[in-house]
Amino acid sequence: MPEKRMLVLGQAHMELSLAVPRFPGIGEHLTSDGAFRFTPGGRAAISAVAAAHLGARVMLGTRIGGDSNGKILKQYYDSCGIDTRFVKQDRNRQTALCEKIAESGDRRREIFFAGALDAISEEDFEDAFSAFPDALLLHEDLSSRLFSAACERAKEQSVPIFADLSDPKYEYPVHAKNELEAAVLGEAECYAMTDVFPDCLDDCVRACIRLSGKIRAKYFVLRLQGRGAYLTDGKYSEIVPSPDLTGEYPPVPGAFLAAFAHGYLKQNDPIYASKLAVAQDAYLSLYHDTYDAFPQEDALKDFCRKQNLFD
Repeated sequence: MPEKRMLVLGQAHMELSLAVPRFPGIGEHLTSDGAFRFTPGGRAAISAVAAAHLGARVMLGTRIGGDSNGKILKQYYDSCGIDTRFVKQDRNRQTALCEKIAESGDRRREIFFAGALDAISEEDFEDAFSAFPDALLLHEDLSSRLFSAACERAKEQSVPIFADLSDPKYEYPVHAKNELEAAVLGEAECYAMTDVFPDCLDDCVRACIRLSGKIRAKYFVLRLQGRGAYLTDGKYSEIVPSPDLTGEYPPVPGAFLAAFAHGYLKQNDPIYASKLAVAQDAYLSLYHDTYDAFPQEDALKDFCRKQNLFD
């Protein structure tokens, strides 16, 4: 049986990361010997790249500009094996840019230029669904209108929806009327939505009961920082522990959802999917010093065996 295909809709942008001793004042010229680098960004794009590295068949739907950044991103997605038919290049707009400025003392600033992303439309999604995907991956980097439109289109084609609900300020009625196959939330987002911080099993249960009143989902997956994940379908639940590692790097937005969806589509088993997602987080906490550090499936399975994750 051929590998199921997932469609990832959302943002793709170029990211410029700067390290400076401090932010300059108005009119001030500041010379810094800190590092800077350009890397591909955007939660949807990161999910697509992470899933493709694991061996998934991935289609990405987004908009980029006709500039040099757009060409670099398109070439990169192609090199990852992503189906880029639905990556629209807007010749009249620039590729979205996220500028991240890190100052001494762990102070950070971000400036986001939407560029071509402002032109993403429901018609773009219609084109993408013409390929009849087997699953849809969404993040809250889309407007509530576009998020809802994508969910409605998936519902018409009976396509399961896997969503990373990582923005506690998002418009919850969107999720109340669209049933998700799986809803993934972090601890902070869970607390913002439920007033319950999931730091023990009982609180995970209470939080998911409250979440079920706001979000319609077959499965809730709580991403527990450094501790693994909590999975429930409302009747049964499972704690998937993380290996006892001290990683240097923070979680990568989009990577957890990509691994969960890939594992779910491959095995039709949410517990296996959760274990794969937890393994992805643990692996990246150790090795994600570059954008190309996403593991291939064999490397991640070898990592799981060494950490006894699937015992």
